[in-house]
Amino acid sequence: MDRIARIEERLAGHKMELYEPVIHALGMQITPEELKRKLYTKAQMENVSLERVLPKFMDKAATFASDDVLRAFARIRLVGATAPHPIFARLISDFIIAVRQDVVGSNTTATGVEVFGARINDLTKDPDLVDAFTRPLGEVATKHAWTPPWDGVFPHLEAEELARDRSGGTKSRFASVARLFAKRGG
Repeated sequence: MDRIARIEERLAGHKMELYEPVIHALGMQITPEELKRKLYTKAQMENVSLERVLPKFMDKAATFASDDVLRAFARIRLVGATAPHPIFARLISDFIIAVRQDVVGSNTTATGVEVFGARINDLTKDPDLVDAFTRPLGEVATKHAWTPPWDGVFPHLEAEELARDRSGGTKSRFASVARLFAKRGG
């Protein structure tokens, strides 16, 4: 394994330390209460609550997370619990997919169907969820008569997001950070 590959692997490990608690806490948000009571003690549930993990994540994410992860996370925070369930699930899946792209590279092709399909046995029986994961977010918002709170607030970011070629964006930034560390002897 060459030096850059070792540095990329080490950076991926640090990123997972950053992302894992938030992903677990978000997963707990969509886990039915009855199942949580069967699987976890009250102390375990409190330990992975969003209120407990978010402050640390927000501090570090502002510096270390990719732009896509920050954007996806900001959308979750802007919405809170006000969005219809399928849209909130979509935003969580967008965040997890952005994390995957940041850690393993932009070549990942996982969708919300795969992200949530691993947690929800009968996902395909809920057409609203399948639509939320497979259709453009704007179409899903229209279907649910919901206006995103960021709609029109950041038009330059929305245009950039639509125009961006996702093939290689995160991976190339990740590789450039690894090369920087390699030059410094890290």
